Amino acid sequence: MRRALGWAVALIIPAVLLTGPVTGAQKKPLDKELDKTSEKMIKSGQIIAKVVSVYEDKKKIRVQVTVMEPSVSYQSRVVGYRRYGNQVVPVNANVPVVTMQQKSKDLEIATIDDVVVRCRQPRVEHDEKGRPKKLTKAELKELKGDDPKQPGYKAEFGDIQSDQIVMVQLVRKKASGPAPKAPKAKGKDGEKADLLGDLLNDNEPKASLIIIERDPPPPPMGK
Repeated sequence: MRRALGWAVALIIPAVLLTGPVTGAQKKPLDKELDKTSEKMIKSGQIIAKVVSVYEDKKKIRVQVTVMEPSVSYQSRVVGYRRYGNQVVPVNANVPVVTMQQKSKDLEIATIDDVVVRCRQPRVEHDEKGRPKKLTKAELKELKGDDPKQPGYKAEFGDIQSDQIVMVQLVRKKASGPAPKAPKAKGKDGEKADLLGDLLNDNEPKASLIIIERDPPPPPMGK
């Protein structure tokens, strides 16, 4: 699974909406202090996926995404004709045929330290008779939180559960300078330390925003 996100994001045709680096108005001198950390991260894409597992202690989630992968088969087709005496006969050959097949793939996604978690819809509360309560505008505003620009409503990482459908906004570190070279350092056991792999792993896309789009369906009656 190491460095799986680096190549898997590129395969997610129906689920990933690639975005470019964020651009904006010219920054003021007072913004420089804020940019020391934010300018190194750029948007890397969005994923719509189903949650498989949640690792709350590590702030990671495992999700299942739908990807399109090529599949090659061979079919016998007429590729030409050849004359034998007074007859013209077809020449057959096995021709490769490429089709795209839909498959499911599991990805493990780490999050940034200040990852934002939201719910697309407010959490439904029920009255003493089990009926859903109708929320007032004031209650909805409170659930929205202090930042009205954030999508959806407030949530916590602990609200993420298996079988939910989530939208994950990915970010990655902005590349600067030439590509890193394989190090010559060796570990204690004498084998070459995988410093390059650690560096690449550190630059994998991470989740900066997770929106809970839909909760899992309720279990069937009687279970």
